[in-house]
Amino acid sequence: MQLFSFTIRLSVALLFCSFELSICGRDFYEILEIERSATTRDIRRAYKKIALVKHPDKNQDNPNAHTEFVEITRAYEVLKDSDLRRKYDTYGEKALEDEQTGGRQYESWQYYNTEFGIYDEDQEVVTLSSQDFEELVDSTDDVWFVNFYSPRCSHCHDLAPAWRAIARELDGVIRIGAVNCGEEWHLCRRQGIHGYPSLVVYPNREEFSGPRNEDTILKFALKFANYQVHDLQALSENALHSSSWLITFCSLDGDCLSKNTRTKVAAMLKGIAKVAYIDCDRNSKLCSSYNMEHGTLFFKHSIQKGNGLAVESLEARDVVNFVLNKVDGLQLIEDSSVADVKKNRRNWLLYLTPDSSEDVQWRKLPPLVDAYGIQVGRVICSENSLCKDLHIFKTPSFVLFKHNGGHEIHFGRQTPQDVATWTKAASESPLIVLSPEQFQNKVRKTNKPWLVDFYAPWCPPCMRLLPKLRQAASVVASDKVRVGTIDCTVHQQLCRDYNIRSYPTTILYNDSVPHDFNEHDSVSEIVESVRDILRPPVQTLNSNSWKNVIDRKDRGWIIDFHAPWCGPCRQFAPEFRRLAKILQDDDNIMIAQVDCESDKQMCRDNDVRSYPTIRFYPPKSSPYTHIDYSGWHRDAQNIRQWIYSYLPSEAVDLRNDNFIEDVLKSETPWLVDFYAPWCGHCHQFAPDFELIARKLKKKNVKSGKVDCESYGRLCENVGVRAFPTVVLWTGKRPHQKKQSFQDAVELKSLNVQAVIDFVERLLPAKTTHIHDDL
Repeated sequence: MQLFSFTIRLSVALLFCSFELSICGRDFYEILEIERSATTRDIRRAYKKIALVKHPDKNQDNPNAHTEFVEITRAYEVLKDSDLRRKYDTYGEKALEDEQTGGRQYESWQYYNTEFGIYDEDQEVVTLSSQDFEELVDSTDDVWFVNFYSPRCSHCHDLAPAWRAIARELDGVIRIGAVNCGEEWHLCRRQGIHGYPSLVVYPNREEFSGPRNEDTILKFALKFANYQVHDLQALSENALHSSSWLITFCSLDGDCLSKNTRTKVAAMLKGIAKVAYIDCDRNSKLCSSYNMEHGTLFFKHSIQKGNGLAVESLEARDVVNFVLNKVDGLQLIEDSSVADVKKNRRNWLLYLTPDSSEDVQWRKLPPLVDAYGIQVGRVICSENSLCKDLHIFKTPSFVLFKHNGGHEIHFGRQTPQDVATWTKAASESPLIVLSPEQFQNKVRKTNKPWLVDFYAPWCPPCMRLLPKLRQAASVVASDKVRVGTIDCTVHQQLCRDYNIRSYPTTILYNDSVPHDFNEHDSVSEIVESVRDILRPPVQTLNSNSWKNVIDRKDRGWIIDFHAPWCGPCRQFAPEFRRLAKILQDDDNIMIAQVDCESDKQMCRDNDVRSYPTIRFYPPKSSPYTHIDYSGWHRDAQNIRQWIYSYLPSEAVDLRNDNFIEDVLKSETPWLVDFYAPWCGHCHQFAPDFELIARKLKKKNVKSGKVDCESYGRLCENVGVRAFPTVVLWTGKRPHQKKQSFQDAVELKSLNVQAVIDFVERLLPAKTTHIHDDL
């Protein structure tokens, strides 16, 4: 009954949110005139189209033009960012209040007309975001040639026509990408990009430095194709009979495949056919044995004179298509054989086609995935029940049956290279697709933990989350957690029954109890959140345990009053768990939460009027004394800093008049933080230093802090040159009157545990003069 009540209330809350969105502000998707399934490229194209019409420069007679375009720009800034888009899709515009989403400033009309979205219309050029770069470039061995550019760079615009031509020329040979450093500046900084355009080959990370013309760049790129073109004369008899061969016969009197074309064809036919050439002017006898003076022959199984098929074209793509049409097609999987594929202890990648027609480009797949132990087959959906059983109605499509059970369905770009990259990642992960029956039997009716992602294939944030879940599934397997996905466009009734209203919605079921799961930013954060739910760092208070807060006033209590149907509460939950782990070793502070849905009366008695309410009950105060957090940013670091501001500090304020007496003449070790009030890093480190001071107090180590703006000479004497600087005096030796300023040991790491470990390591040896550092 309680779950039913929660479901009804959550439904009302979400319906209210939708209603509120419609009356308080226009929907961002409507503003940009796009579907909710729009890709990032679609969003950029839509924004540019509207900008060229609605820009204030073109509507100077409209007094509302600026306000309207600010709204349009804000919609674009949110939807182009996958994390902000997910928050907006899940919680509405209110969830973005803490975010710096821009929109108040925009560029000139001329910028949008000539500089914005250089490669948005070019399908051969893959525009890479930070996540795309991590998944497609950093995590694979594929050869990528990436153009890092800036929209404001004239040289970048000059290069664009040549880059498009290179992308068409090398399609299928190496991958061609582009990164807009105006938007992905974090990525460009990480890659060490200092000028535009920068053309870099991965994984070698070799940068092009020659003249920026098409022929020179193409020649440079082909060096990395790294596919061998053989000299026919040098081949052994065994090699001639080992595989399919494409041989081009060259002479001054006739045409043959050029050197560049041979390299491209060898790359595009890798694993399908080997490529060789012969100079017939120098080796006329060998050419005559094949009855060839010039031209190209394809040998399907081995080189046998008289069995060669003549290839008429000299264009790389035409030659490749000719060969693909002649080699054997993918293994056909009959309806009766599907069960064997599912039970097979090997990974099977199935190419699903609507009928008997076959796109020959997919014959490239077997050699691309063979190294991963994956077999490839083809299923004709009109003759096989598999497609209907898997609810796959859009073809062509790809499904991977995994050796340890279960399957995954491919979503994304359909090129042999992209499908092969996905297949490798999917084959290494235990993530599987769940049917409604499996969901009921494996998830809801067992006590085993499951992380379930409810998604829609048309939802870009869902597609960006899937690779992270796939990686996380391999990590949390050690915690006995299984990971599954449910497509809500296929299983609509199931998603309605469980009140799934936005995508992606990810829920961790532990002992079949659902826990909202909102942390999608990285694999590590997904894993962290799973483990936090399994082993909660936050205790839950109820009416009975509430007395602990009132009675145990030797400790401070920080309490999160929340409701399960409250979107901002669910958004804050991971940060509150993170706060609990940061403070878990601080004996002076206890972390707890109260579910105001379960304990309504207790929340009323404590005058909780909104959610989440974050409240601090200081130690050694009257029973009901508390302070409510009213800060703008609800995150672990800011809240910790707020808590410590109400607690007596363990770090003594040191000055010119007490430093020598208290520190240098002391036999007790002193750890001192030198800071400046204007230093942002100092403010961030201050709570860490307070925690360090509290822990080291038990080891008889005193802690202090010095304001270097007020006591500059003191900081100069110690040799402080940057802020914050933390140094340790180990205590004067018996024969000393006092320690010197130079006896200090500067700590190079400011990690809390590293500082504590280092200080503890020095304590037994404090009678030795130390000049070591961390």
